[in-house]
Amino acid sequence: LSRKEKSNLICHNETLYIVELGAGTGKLAFYILKALEEMKHFISGIPYENIVYVITDFTESNISFCEGQTNLKPFVETGKLDFAKFEAVHDTSLTLRISGKTLHRGELKNPLCIISNYLIDTLCNDLYQVENDVLKEGLVSVGVDDSSLNTSADSLDDHEIFNHLANEYKYRPVNTNYYSGSVR
Repeated sequence: LSRKEKSNLICHNETLYIVELGAGTGKLAFYILKALEEMKHFISGIPYENIVYVITDFTESNISFCEGQTNLKPFVETGKLDFAKFEAVHDTSLTLRISGKTLHRGELKNPLCIISNYLIDTLCNDLYQVENDVLKEGLVSVGVDDSSLNTSADSLDDHEIFNHLANEYKYRPVNTNYYSGSVR
């Protein structure tokens, strides 16, 4: 897309939310907000004045900690920062604590920008591929790559073993009601 076409993807008079999932202590949020502030005159196509960063976490203590951080207060005071408790596995909307707005799927005018520094690796994930019109589930296992060893894996120190780990992927066909026993 051209720069002009990309610019047309953003509704300039509407809020552009940047949501950090699992923000923890808010350190990444602080650095991103500082960077956005420093670059606001150089960003084209994104209305800086309409950007709101949202710190989320699933624990109340982390959200409260972030709300109390003095280095984040200027961003709260200028409307650049808001907070929401969010459990990625269960929640489907975000209720912002400062503005009181609730963000629902499909109701935003602008795309939702999601940042997740540490959260993704803690969630359950599924891996699939389609091969010859057949849906297959991916099974991933981690093991020692014996071909990279000059010695027996048993003789390696615990920390050395990490240098020789490799992922192995196997795929098997799945039936159409794969999630029929889902807890959700």
